[in-house]
Amino acid sequence: MFVPTITRFYLLALVLVTAASAQQYDPYYVLPGPAGRIGSSVGVYSDDISSLADGSHVLAMGKYSVSDELEAGIVADLGVLHDHASTLAAIQVGAKLGIAEQTAIIGTVLLPVGDVDDIGIALGWMQTFTTGELMVNTMATGAVLDGYARDGVALDLLVEPMHTLGGEWTGYLDIVIATNTDGLGDHLAIDLGPNIDINLNETAIINAGITFGLAGDAKQDDIGLALGLVMAF
Repeated sequence: MFVPTITRFYLLALVLVTAASAQQYDPYYVLPGPAGRIGSSVGVYSDDISSLADGSHVLAMGKYSVSDELEAGIVADLGVLHDHASTLAAIQVGAKLGIAEQTAIIGTVLLPVGDVDDIGIALGWMQTFTTGELMVNTMATGAVLDGYARDGVALDLLVEPMHTLGGEWTGYLDIVIATNTDGLGDHLAIDLGPNIDINLNETAIINAGITFGLAGDAKQDDIGLALGLVMAF
């Protein structure tokens, strides 16, 4: 979707809801730039709506556009609403490099802090396609090392069609396909996440959505909930 100063597209993490398993430092699909932009977000994400108070993750993210093409950022997974997570459960750092108007490369490092014992490294490709009035955001990532994948390479694909519902609302349908090269079928998860953006003003957006599993042995078992506030200056 296009917002006067944010120009942001949402990526609902779905099965990647915790910072220790997501393969990107930014919970949202945002291409880098313009130079000098400061972005931040805070959100509550749970893969089981019945355990919001004791099974949710709070992700707090900050980032800065060093140039029109380069962005650097950090996200912390806070276990304040999760009975089995530390207060600081995980930290990821990363960067995006724009190589065309609607194309970027993203790299993320999962640090061995908090509840994470081992480092992980992920690389991805971001691409937005426009056909007539339809816009589709896509991102493919692969992650290695024990922090992300004990064996093989963890693979994720996002396909996100979007539609503007008037000047203040934008709807999305996030389709996330995840698996691992060490047994593609055994690790397959196809999850869906319908969600909506509500523009508060020129610098802030609220996003709300649900998530649920569609197919695969590793699909999300329960209905989840995501609620986030995104800001840019």
